[in-house]
This record gives sequence, C-alpha cells and structure tokens, in this order.
Amino acid sequence: MPVIHINHRAELNKEQKRELSKKMTDVFVDVLDKDPELVEIFWHDIEDHNFAKGGKLLEDRLKTE
Repeated sequence: MPVIHINHRAELNKEQKRELSKKMTDVFVDVLDKDPELVEIFWHDIEDHNFAKGGKLLEDRLKTE
C-alpha cells in the first residue's frame, strides 16, 4: 500500500490539499496500477517557528526579507 507523507509549510488551504491529494493519488494509480483506496496521504503542516535553515528559524528569516 503506498503511503505518502507531505511536509509543507502551513500555508495550504483545504481546497489545495484536496486537489493535490486527488492528483497525487491519480499518479500513483497510473504508475503503480494500484487501487486508489490503497493510497494513503499524510499532511504534516509545519509552522514557520518549527523549521530552521542556516541556524535561523524560518519565522525570523521571513522578518528580515
């Protein structure tokens, strides 16, 4: 059973997640010939204060841009 984990900044709305979920499932069905009911997708929304790059929180990096 395909399991997809998506780590993304918490900026997507539900409609965008619905559309992406459908399209990603369709790709797995087309390429792997799987039943769409077997494809599981987990969304991991990451807040800007929970991600760092170059030693700085993304939240702080965005303030200086």
